[in-house]
Amino acid sequence: MSVVGTQVRGVVAAATRLRAVWAALLALTALASLVSVLTSPLSAQEGEFMHALRAGEISSVAVGHSADFRSYTGFSPNAFNSTDDIAVSWVNRFGFRRAAVLTDLMTLDKLRNAGGGVYSTSQSVKLDPSGSVAATARALGAAAPAMVRPGELPLDSITWLPVVVIALMIGIMLFGPQPRRLTKWGALWAYTAPLNIGILYELLRDSPWNQKMNLLPEPGRRDRVTVNPVTGRRIRRLGGWSMFIGVWVFAAVLVSLVPFVTGWALPDFVDPVRWTGVDLSGKPLQL
Repeated sequence: MSVVGTQVRGVVAAATRLRAVWAALLALTALASLVSVLTSPLSAQEGEFMHALRAGEISSVAVGHSADFRSYTGFSPNAFNSTDDIAVSWVNRFGFRRAAVLTDLMTLDKLRNAGGGVYSTSQSVKLDPSGSVAATARALGAAAPAMVRPGELPLDSITWLPVVVIALMIGIMLFGPQPRRLTKWGALWAYTAPLNIGILYELLRDSPWNQKMNLLPEPGRRDRVTVNPVTGRRIRRLGGWSMFIGVWVFAAVLVSLVPFVTGWALPDFVDPVRWTGVDLSGKPLQL
């Protein structure tokens, strides 16, 4: 009796440890998805940035080119790929990352090349985008935000987390047991879907630590169905093409809905754009 009791306790302890690992992975994946959402900039108008400056809502702003803020989760538009424009990214009061191309500030910069403003084309004067943002904030009666480089905004230091989660799950897929609902090719496509949608599906429905799934025998590598030996229920395993089409299409729809829902739910304030441009020496470049 004592031997049986010891065996039962050992099985229960092992199951508890596995559930703890499952819960930790699920929490880590959810955190990684949140990081992906909060560090992927949503496209904004220049006037929205001007309003945020005027209202003093921006504590720090990253100044660079639009390509510096391009999102690989699909939130930013394809237009965000230039390396010779002026763009900014900031965190709004709701915690979402915004990015805007400063078209009017670029126009102010080009005036010096056309001989406009207070400078002639013979003078070597270069607009200071960061200084211009700070000068504009002060001209609007607000404190100048801290100027940082792209990649130095809050949460940018942990943008590697989603990649680590994907690598961890692929390692489990390669060296762990065969999934019951997916083939390993299917799991690979699921794990690389945007926003960790496929990983969340796997952890909730088909992980190696799912009790229901562990009641089923481990299928062979090429098996397309898994059969429950007690109930006779057959579960079809989804392969690479099924998951590529299904999960990626679903992920694409979800990714496209995020900026739409966010823009619909959050108020959009756009102010008239009026820049106080300065050069690298701090000299005004007013029109």
